[in-house]
Amino acid sequence: MMGWLSDRFREIAAAAMVLTRLPILHFEHSFPAMASAAWAFPLVGGMLGLLIGCLQIMLIDLCGMPPWPAAVICVALGVIMTGALHEDGLADFTDAAGGHTTEKKLMIMRDSRIGSFGAVSLMLSLMIRTACIASLPPDGDAMVAIISSMAISRFCILLIPCFMHSARPEGSGAMMAGIGLVQLAMAAIPTVVLASLAGIHGWLAFLTALLSTWLVGRHARRTLGGFTGDVLGATEQCAVCAAFLTMVCG
Repeated sequence: MMGWLSDRFREIAAAAMVLTRLPILHFEHSFPAMASAAWAFPLVGGMLGLLIGCLQIMLIDLCGMPPWPAAVICVALGVIMTGALHEDGLADFTDAAGGHTTEKKLMIMRDSRIGSFGAVSLMLSLMIRTACIASLPPDGDAMVAIISSMAISRFCILLIPCFMHSARPEGSGAMMAGIGLVQLAMAAIPTVVLASLAGIHGWLAFLTALLSTWLVGRHARRTLGGFTGDVLGATEQCAVCAAFLTMVCG
């Protein structure tokens, strides 16, 4: 039993190393392959949401900060904890819209500079998340909404490599190419549990996030011939925005 728990903890740690910039303890043994740790992506997203939800409550209830400045700080914390990993992917993916061929689009996505499409999409993503968090009351329900949304968006990352081929033989996208239906089914368990905490809004958020993932994947398949790490980042950003927007509706 202890060996099984140790393996699961190592997989969670491996997932956290991929999705965040948080300091993770090093183990004597090597970390598991990403396909083995993929099931923990929603758990990592939920843990990030828990930290952001706690910060929102602390800033508004304990410090008396207005909702909007508190929301800006909460979003900033999320960006810091992930190292702007997903934001960078969104910016590169949308910048690729300026390319007229698949080769040109892939070349643009390799460029570290940000263009107008990337800047606008990044600004919209940050504004949507900030506005949604500011609209949530600083209580347990808001924390559940944040946890559920961030868990759902990390699950959506796994849908792309499960149903698409990598557009490049190298890079972070290729590292995720080994994820299949078994890993997706395992990841669905914590996702469903965390989404269910938000009730009907959680299920609706799940559906809208899946729709956004389908749209991103369809566009990537048509324009790039597959997915890259930037496509995965864009998938997460679109999914979390869709989930947040659903949570604040009604």
